[in-house]
Amino acid sequence: MSAKNVYVVRNSATIKAMKKPTTPDEVRTQVGKMLGHNVTLRVNKGRNRVHMYNGKVSEVHANVFVVQLFDDLFDRLSCSYVDVVCGEVRIKEA
Repeated sequence: MSAKNVYVVRNSATIKAMKKPTTPDEVRTQVGKMLGHNVTLRVNKGRNRVHMYNGKVSEVHANVFVVQLFDDLFDRLSCSYVDVVCGEVRIKEA
């Protein structure tokens, strides 16, 4: 495992090294495990615009996944697995 595939996650007092998902298939597998679970999404819209969403993963498809949002202007948000690989979308189980 090379150093470029590892990133650091800081949770309060602990620091963990995790293997970064490098392919859409790996992301699809991880998101599939979150189906029906509450998640937090961090979406980078560019030009210092970052939106945070809370919701539940409601659907998993071949190229996209859908999150049912809680208490937001929109009902649902769809994201592609490639957006997660590129870092534009970060998904974390809440």
